[in-house]
Amino acid sequence: NIQIYKYKTILKLSLSSSGLNNNTYSIMRSPNLATILVLLDVGGPANDKLHHRSLQFVLPDYTSPPLPDAVAATPPPFQSDETVDNARDLDAAGLCVGPDANYTACQIVFTPELDGGASNSSTEALTTGGKVGIIFFGGALVDPRGYSPMMRMLSDDYRIPVVVPIFTADMSFKMGVCDSGRLAQAQKAFPCVERWVLAGHSFGGIAAYNDAWSMAQQKDGTDIKGTIGDTIGGVAMIASYVRQDLGCGFSDFSSIGWEWLPFASISASEDMILNVTNYEAGQELLPYSPLVITKEIEGGNHGGFGSYDYSERETLLFQIDGNATITPEEQQSITAEIISRIASLAAEDIKMEPGSSPPSPTNDELGTKAPSKQPTTADQVFPASTSPTYKPTELDTSGAIHKSLVSSFFIAGSALTCFLCY
Repeated sequence: NIQIYKYKTILKLSLSSSGLNNNTYSIMRSPNLATILVLLDVGGPANDKLHHRSLQFVLPDYTSPPLPDAVAATPPPFQSDETVDNARDLDAAGLCVGPDANYTACQIVFTPELDGGASNSSTEALTTGGKVGIIFFGGALVDPRGYSPMMRMLSDDYRIPVVVPIFTADMSFKMGVCDSGRLAQAQKAFPCVERWVLAGHSFGGIAAYNDAWSMAQQKDGTDIKGTIGDTIGGVAMIASYVRQDLGCGFSDFSSIGWEWLPFASISASEDMILNVTNYEAGQELLPYSPLVITKEIEGGNHGGFGSYDYSERETLLFQIDGNATITPEEQQSITAEIISRIASLAAEDIKMEPGSSPPSPTNDELGTKAPSKQPTTADQVFPASTSPTYKPTELDTSGAIHKSLVSSFFIAGSALTCFLCY
C-alpha cells in the first residue's frame, strides 16, 4: 500500500519469502514498479532480520536538521526553513530543472570571498580563477544546510564557487533518474565557471557520479573527454561508492576513456554506516589514473562529513554510526582540502594545451594518490558581480500534482534502497 502526502511518503512493502529473488526485480520493465521493487542487498548477519516471510518497511517523515553552526554558515535567505521548504516543493513539482527553472530558489549558492588572503591550517588559499566550480549533493534525508560549514571552507578558504541543489524529501538521487538536471542551474548561477566538480556525501555521491556517467552516455562516441570534458572537471565521492543496482546501467570509470578525469574517494575510519565490502569493491570501478585521490580520514565517522543532528537516525532509520575521535571541523577541513585538489587539477587542465593532461598527483599527507602541486593562480579573478540574487517563486500546485506523485514514487524507491543497501 502506498499513501503519498505533501511532506510524507509512507511505503509499506510486503514480500513473501518466494518473492526475494534478484532476477525477479532485475527484469521489471515498469519504471514505477522497478522503483518500488528494488534490489535488496541484504546479505550478512547485520541484515538477518530482513529474511522474514513478510517484510514491512515504513519510511519516516524525517530529515536530519542542520546544527546551529550550519544554519549560521548558510547564505540568507536559505537560513529560513520556509525558503528551504519552498525549494523542496519546487523540485517536487519539476520546477527546478529545465529552461524555466528558478535557479536562485532551487539551490544554495556560496560565492567566494575576494578580499583578504584566507587560508586554512594546512595549505595556502587556492583559487581557480572562477573557472572551476563545485556542485555538492547532500546525503539522503539530510537537510542541505547541514553541509554549509564545509561549503564555506571551499568558497571562503579556497575561493571556489559552490552550489548545493535542494531536492524534495532531501533525496538528491531518485531511483532510475540518472541525471539530476542541476548542472544547467549551476551554470546559470555562475556563468563564468567553465568546469564543474561533482561532489556528494553518501547517497549524494551516487548522484554526483551518475550525473557524470549519464552525460557521457547520452552522446555517441568513445571520446569521453571530448564529450563532457569541457563541462565536467572532476568527481568527489564522500563515504560513497559506485553501485550497479540503481537502474542507471553498469557504471565503470575504470573503463577506457576515463583516465583524464580527476576523481576522489574519501572515507572515514569510524564510519559504521558505509558498507565496507561494497565500498572496497567499488574502488575497482574508479579510473585507472594517477589523477585519483583515495583517502581514509583517521578518526572520522559518517555524520562528521556534515554538521547535522543525526541522533534520531538510529531509531528511525536503524543507522548506528561509529564514535569519532576527531571533531567534525577537522574531518570537514581534510575533506574540503581534497575536494579543492580535484578542483585545482581541473583548473590545471583548462590551461593545458589540447591533447595534454594536468600534472600527475604524487603521494603526500593526504593519502595514497593525493596531488602535491598547488595550482597557479589564474589571471581572471572570480567576479563578485555575478553572484546571483535570490528570487522567490510562487508555486502553482494545480498543474504540478501529477509530477509530484510520480516524483514521490521514485523517492520512495530510492529511500528504500538507501536504507537497506547502503
